[in-house]
Amino acid sequence: MMTKTPAGTSGSRRIGLGITGLADALVMLGRTYGSRKSIAWAADLMRRIGHGAYRASVSLAREKGPFPFFDRNKYLDGAFIRELPDDILSAIAQHGIRNSHLTAIAPTGSISLLAGNVSSGIEPIFAPSYCRSVLDENGAASEFELTDYSVGLWRRVGNADDTLPGAFVASGELPKSAHLEMQAALQAHVDNAISKTVNVPEACPFRTFRSIYEAAYKRASKAAPRIARTQSGAPFCRVAMRRLTRRIVALSNGKLIERLRGACAVARALPSG
Repeated sequence: MMTKTPAGTSGSRRIGLGITGLADALVMLGRTYGSRKSIAWAADLMRRIGHGAYRASVSLAREKGPFPFFDRNKYLDGAFIRELPDDILSAIAQHGIRNSHLTAIAPTGSISLLAGNVSSGIEPIFAPSYCRSVLDENGAASEFELTDYSVGLWRRVGNADDTLPGAFVASGELPKSAHLEMQAALQAHVDNAISKTVNVPEACPFRTFRSIYEAAYKRASKAAPRIARTQSGAPFCRVAMRRLTRRIVALSNGKLIERLRGACAVARALPSG
């Protein structure tokens, strides 16, 4: 398997351009995460990035040739590709394209910290400020108090330390539908995968847990969201649910419910640290 990986990677030349800091950008624009205006703006942003990436990749193919596995007819017949603008389709038909895939929404928690603690990927802001535990080279933990980038900027320009920007909303305050609607709007312009987390309380009832996956399925989400439980005053614990993504389509309702019930029990049994 590992010996085939380099050949597959070089044969497709897949990359994943994406975004991070979306929620902070929305706060600074005065658009509340999950509102109609915020979702429309974010979708348009991802559309511009995606189309720009495809045009650049075609330009590179004109200079250097398409990716080795490129099959013009099969590629142009792809469901995602067929939705691209006509000028891009014509250019691909004539010159090919340098990269098989170009866009992705990656989990960028650590990267976002390095960028000044901007909000992560397309996630809403977790909290105005919070403590984060970091291990040093000896395995010893140190705690750091972090302030969200947009909140810090708001305060640095002269606003009181105990106030928040008008458009600010924390992830725990959002309805679950806001998470899924943002993901659904952006995935139309993403040809790879999307990383998305939905925050739920520690005592989240199973019916609520189940409804998140059912709503994601109805929206034809590219990936089932990861569920994160929150405890008052403590960091949240992410529970990876990626394995359920492909099963949702194949399982009947009864089996789906049982699988989700078991996953929920596992999630609740995990340590919160």
